[in-house]
Amino acid sequence: MIDKYLSSIKPLLDSNDNYSAHQRVRTISTRLSKNGKSKESIELLFTVSKSLLEKSEWGSAIDCSILMLNQLSNLNDWDLSLVTQLISLTTNENSWRKKLIDNAITTSATSFKIPSGHPDVLDFIGNLYYKERSYPLAEYYLILASKKESAVTLAKLYIQWSQSPNQHHNDIGRYALRGVLAFILAEQVEAAITFTLNFLIQLQLTNSTIFLENQSLDGITLTHSHTLNFAQFIIASIQRSSTSNIAQEWKSLVSHFKNKSDIINSQPVAQACTEIGSLYFDIRPVNTGGNMMDIMSSLLGGGAPSNQSKLKLLNKNSAAELD
Repeated sequence: MIDKYLSSIKPLLDSNDNYSAHQRVRTISTRLSKNGKSKESIELLFTVSKSLLEKSEWGSAIDCSILMLNQLSNLNDWDLSLVTQLISLTTNENSWRKKLIDNAITTSATSFKIPSGHPDVLDFIGNLYYKERSYPLAEYYLILASKKESAVTLAKLYIQWSQSPNQHHNDIGRYALRGVLAFILAEQVEAAITFTLNFLIQLQLTNSTIFLENQSLDGITLTHSHTLNFAQFIIASIQRSSTSNIAQEWKSLVSHFKNKSDIINSQPVAQACTEIGSLYFDIRPVNTGGNMMDIMSSLLGGGAPSNQSKLKLLNKNSAAELD
């Protein structure tokens, strides 16, 4: 379909005259778009962007990619692989990847009417950073995606992150609580459940001695970590949110665990518990809840990357609508 347009661009690419190829594709794509041939324009921009990325011509490649995204933003539905294929060809060694990712998320948010961006795109980005062991970035996008698949990956990520040389936390439960609070505060209960189950599975493979021999509670896997136990009790309480007197049970639960874990007794986590009480148990908060980034920072010493702070942390309907 686009062969006739590529005929004047391919020789430039083959001769490494990448600047001229970049300018030529811009001119042709603009003309195609104005003539109502957006599909051809998008395909052309994708093909040339891919070629330029493979040549590590980052500036020209990302410019063409963003032109493609701008045209995709006018469509209500499009093939997400057009974006993910291009992102996969970038590296984390410069700012070009971030520029492409930010634009891809914004475009998918506009096209699919999901404020935080399409969860499949976010999950792809999170997995990309996870494979590169860029744990803070991977965590951010996996939580933002809020898919069940993202929750599974996040559980693996936290176990691996906890084993990193620069991590000296002696309570593995803080990782579990970090994931649970992120999903629960975004009202993604199913993701929180999936995350917790997989976190426990991964923990069984790497640190089985943390589990108590006497497992006396249904639905709770008791461990030597009060923080990990509390993370599980949060979910169990929410699953019983329609039970009479659950509000008082929640208050008693929080009070009980505060005395057992300095992590749970920290101000940011206390604020998160207040927010949970308001969201799920109709408990009027005494004060406003804490910033999610403060909570994340208190648990692992670092929240979402600061350069991502303008993105909404989670859209509570995104994954549920598309799973």
